[in-house]
Amino acid sequence: MPSFKRLSMILLTSCAGFAVTACDGASSVASPGAGTINFPAPAPSATPTPTPSTTPTPTANFATTTVSGVTVTLDEQLAIFNAGAGNTLNGTNPLNGFAPQGAAASLAPFNAATLSPFLVSTGYVGAVANSSDTSFRDWTCSSSTLNFTTSTTVPAANSCVSSLARTAAAPAASACVAGTTDAGTNNNYRLCRLPAVVSGTLTLTRVDGVAYQINGRVDVGVDVGTTGAAPGGAAATLNVDAGVVIAANANDAANDFMVVNRGSRINAVGTVSQPIIFTSQQNLNPAGTSDSTQGQWGGVI
Repeated sequence: MPSFKRLSMILLTSCAGFAVTACDGASSVASPGAGTINFPAPAPSATPTPTPSTTPTPTANFATTTVSGVTVTLDEQLAIFNAGAGNTLNGTNPLNGFAPQGAAASLAPFNAATLSPFLVSTGYVGAVANSSDTSFRDWTCSSSTLNFTTSTTVPAANSCVSSLARTAAAPAASACVAGTTDAGTNNNYRLCRLPAVVSGTLTLTRVDGVAYQINGRVDVGVDVGTTGAAPGGAAATLNVDAGVVIAANANDAANDFMVVNRGSRINAVGTVSQPIIFTSQQNLNPAGTSDSTQGQWGGVI
């Protein structure tokens, strides 16, 4: 075997011979021999440790909110949500339409009365307790979802029976109070139309068989502005007695809604036995509504 001044690398070319290369470029080939050259198996490469993946924060149901210069991030909202009792992210719907179902039926609700004595604490989660709840009877529409009427027969889902239906004849046009105008009859109701702008003081008294009609936009007063002295502004008051029915004209093309302008007011205090009902004129029909007939008027602003 020749010797070299500097040996830096051995390059195997075959089992019978191999070349030796020195750093200075000299090389030599060894004579073939009968021996066997054994090379140890290479050590297996170490399996790299995988980087643990982090579970993505499920913040898709939240949105960054900024109020008065204070921002609440998605993660902060999620932390508040997780700190609460009984909260489930992406869980099953706890309500069957309006009434609680499954585990929600036995879930202890938040006591709203702790926020204000005006609010009443309930023993259930949702709008109503169950299909036997009588809280909404005689002032809203009943269907197969929940039966709010005094009838023992639950109507079909798309055959809603209105508790406002009347069988007696509508009263005469003279039943309309001063400040309203006669708009004819609808399903045994006398329709008394509210003016486009309520001025001064207008009181809607309860008259059996009278429904006060909202036709298009109805303004209570004229906006007096932030200082109360806007040019042309005029304050007004609309009083609504207990038991009054106010129905938006579902037959016109205009959007029907009421605006109580700045400086003006609406006084409407109903009772359990005589609630004040804001609804669509279609609900005066004994079979004119269904579970899907919603959004027929714009509300009170």
